[in-house]
Amino acid sequence: MWTNYHSHTNFSDGKFDPEIYVQKAISLGLPAYGISDHGPHPYNNGGNLPFDQISTYTSKIQTLKEKYKNQIQLYCSMEVDYIPDAMNVQHQAILDANLDYTICSVHHAGLYKDEQQLFSIDNTALGLQKGINELYNGDNRALVERYFELTREMIQTAPPTILGHLDHIKKNNKDQFFFDE
Repeated sequence: MWTNYHSHTNFSDGKFDPEIYVQKAISLGLPAYGISDHGPHPYNNGGNLPFDQISTYTSKIQTLKEKYKNQIQLYCSMEVDYIPDAMNVQHQAILDANLDYTICSVHHAGLYKDEQQLFSIDNTALGLQKGINELYNGDNRALVERYFELTREMIQTAPPTILGHLDHIKKNNKDQFFFDE
């Protein structure tokens, strides 16, 4: 038996309403399924659940839990970005959401000079190169070290139920272009 505890719906960067995913999980015979949309954070990078939609999101999942309780065990979660001094699983908005579990991932490795835009490591390869050049003086290794430093910091200071994307730094490293894995 297998299941999925890390899924995104149209509340963040997924394509469909949560119920579509729940119905598919049931049709596949999954005993349990977790909906874990990208949680909010204070930077506007797109693809994240807005703070003002948290209660709508959790209410929707709660409704589905009740509707399908005899067919599948559903869980309500969020994949929270770890952003030092800005967002983690202990942020009050996340605690107030009363989630069944949390996933936390490092998707960002710094702020650009305007301090409004995050450097996303899962951007395109071109976006990754831009961030390495602007924030890490072209030092690919410094970025990799910072990524794992942030991951360790997250685990030590605000540990989630589930660690997400431990190897996310490799996403745009096709053919080991940026660093030797």
